Parts: sequence; structure tokens; C-alpha cells
Amino acid sequence: MLKPYTGSWTEAQSALRTWYATSLGSELHARVASRIEAVLRDLYALHCVQIGGTQRGVDLLAGRGLVHRIHVTGDGADGMRAYPIHLPLASRSVGLVLLCHALEFCEDPHAMLREVDRVLALDGHVLSVGFNPWSLFGVRRLVGARAIPWRGRFYSPARLDDWFRLLGLRSSHRETLWVRPPVQHPRLRQRMAVMERALGLAPRCGGVFLLLARKQSIPLNPIPAGWQRSEPMRVRGAVRPTHYGETQWRNR
Repeated sequence: MLKPYTGSWTEAQSALRTWYATSLGSELHARVASRIEAVLRDLYALHCVQIGGTQRGVDLLAGRGLVHRIHVTGDGADGMRAYPIHLPLASRSVGLVLLCHALEFCEDPHAMLREVDRVLALDGHVLSVGFNPWSLFGVRRLVGARAIPWRGRFYSPARLDDWFRLLGLRSSHRETLWVRPPVQHPRLRQRMAVMERALGLAPRCGGVFLLLARKQSIPLNPIPAGWQRSEPMRVRGAVRPTHYGETQWRNR
């Protein structure tokens, strides 16, 4: 059984950027950056936040419709020095959040998603990029998980979609890329390029996934019957009790 990652999120991000500078990482980065640009091509957002990343000094949100961009790396090497569970941003102030390999190395991914939900504006978007456990990348992780990125927790797109729904985020786009095994030898990767044709037959088996979701203005789930107001409702000089189950009125 694989042990969960318990190291520092900041150190993991630094090691991940080093891995993306390798031969395999550089080629994968080009594919990921290209697909991010294509998925976000028609989106507009005044304030954008990128949490995590691939290569050093690379802005994955450099698009014409994305105006003000902030990159959170933990160590401040490429932007804001902050921890993604406690973002120094106002609530409902961000139109787009990019989570690029941010959840795999987070001790509490649910807390990170709650923080993303807090800063995300209504009708804002979240694009998550991560390693797919149901792929040859996931198999590589099972073989040996001593180094980054194989030490991280790989969450499937379906599981992440469930977490999004709990926060009122509705998925609008899902895709995977890179069917080939994660090998560093350039000639071997070139010989296995024919495997990319299998992506049409197995579209969910790529090593990296992209999942785009939108924050709904109107909640998808109805308000529970036992929901209570935080303050009493005042109507024409009367105070109604906070519990909806009570029907008596008290005159002021």
C-alpha cells in the first residue's frame, strides 16, 4: 500500500518544476500548456489565480481574455508567496482559478478547494490539471513512489468532479492527454508516439487530465428543510423565531 504524501507543499512544487525541466517533462509541459490555452480561449476573467505550475517562470494563464494574473507557488519564486489553504485574497474576487498539480501534494485537498470556492466569484471558473491515476502514469506511481511527482496522491477526474459538485461547481469540460508511458528516453518516446492514437478509443486513459468547472449562481442542491437562519426575521414589528418549524409569533 502506498503511503500518502506528507511532505511540504512548497518543496513538492519546487521539485515538480525541476521534473518538468527534464526531457519528458518539457515535452509534456508543451502539451499541457497548449491544451490549457485551447480550453480557456473563449473565457474572460479580470482577476485570475494560478496555484502550482509546471516549469519555472512560465505563466500558464497568459491569454488575451485574462487580464490580472497572480501565480501562487508557495516560495514566491514565480509570483505570490502564499499557502493555497490561506490565500490573502478577498472573497468572491477571482474570476478564474487554475489548479496545476496543486492537489496531489496538499495535505488537506478539501481545505484547498474550500479556499478556492471562497475566493471564486459567482459564475467564475476553476480549471484543474493533474496526473490521472487510471493511466500509465498511475502504473508508474505504483512501481516506485520515492521521487516527485510519483510520491503525490493522484486523484481521478471523476473523484474531483464529485468534490466540485459539493461546492456548487458544475463541470463543463473534461479531457486527458499523453497515453504513452512516462519514459525519459527521447527515442523510445518517439517510437511509442503511435500509442497516442489509442486516446480516441480510451479518452479517459491519458496520463494528465484537465477538468473545467463553473461556479453556479443558483445552487444545484435545494436548501435542506432543517436549515436555520443566523438572525431572526423581522416583519411589521414582530419577531419570527429562527426555527422554521415554529409557527407562533411574538409581538414586540
